[in-house]
Amino acid sequence: MYKARTVRSVSWCRKRSSIKDSDYRAFSLRIAAIRKKRPYDELPCADAPLVWQRISSGYRIVDLELNRFIQALQFVLTHFCTTEPLSHITGIYDDAVSMRVMMHRAAIKMESMLSFCAIEEGTNEFVGVLIATIFQKSQWSMKEAHGDASRQIMKLKLHAIAKANFFETIDAEKSVCINILCVKTDHQKKGIGTALMRSCIARASDIASACVAQFTSSAAQTIAKRLQFEMIYELPYKDIGFENVKFQQFEALYPDHYSIACMALRLSPPELPEQPIEEIAQPKVEKKTAKKKKIKT
Repeated sequence: MYKARTVRSVSWCRKRSSIKDSDYRAFSLRIAAIRKKRPYDELPCADAPLVWQRISSGYRIVDLELNRFIQALQFVLTHFCTTEPLSHITGIYDDAVSMRVMMHRAAIKMESMLSFCAIEEGTNEFVGVLIATIFQKSQWSMKEAHGDASRQIMKLKLHAIAKANFFETIDAEKSVCINILCVKTDHQKKGIGTALMRSCIARASDIASACVAQFTSSAAQTIAKRLQFEMIYELPYKDIGFENVKFQQFEALYPDHYSIACMALRLSPPELPEQPIEEIAQPKVEKKTAKKKKIKT
């Protein structure tokens, strides 16, 4: 009896400490390789302003640069995986394989250099992150190995996309997809989430014709509606068990969180200042007046 109890305890501890220092070291080496291969002046964000927005409540929104990748990854695994509705209900934080999958996917998305972070003025504390990528069908696939929790989340998201006929409805030449939006709990309701999304929209308008996302929390959906995102399809958590029995566990998210929402924002290309057309000076053509010949009489 004592042995069985010990085994359970050890197993639980292994799950909780599934992301080890060696995983972060491997990621650090990956960042070093990226930095060596892609110098800063060649990155898509090289010509972008460092600070995208300053919030009156004492925060700034900046580019998520290579030197903050480890910090951002730790933030996602610690805060997003414990507070985001689908991650919370599936217990992804206690699933070692799913946590590694989450780490791997987040790392790949950050490498696209289209992400942002929120920093508190004065303390320089990392309080929020938005991770975005160019929207591709290949990112919504079950090809790679998944843990139980990440597999359930992916199946539900794919189910929502299929019901929405998402890819055909968007029909945008190029879209930016918001994959992760997370703000530290004690810094919420201060405009950070809105500022992160505004910054993403501002950048996306230069390189894409739409901004898309699957928002799973009520707070994220409220921000998206405020910023004029259009609802493509909504799958309410309270009805999800009737749609498909395998998704019954997600019903528990209601009423704190209402639905999983597939949303999109059509972007108009940036307006270029009109430049006055310089008139080309044309050479003056001398008008030759025909002289009437006098007829001698």
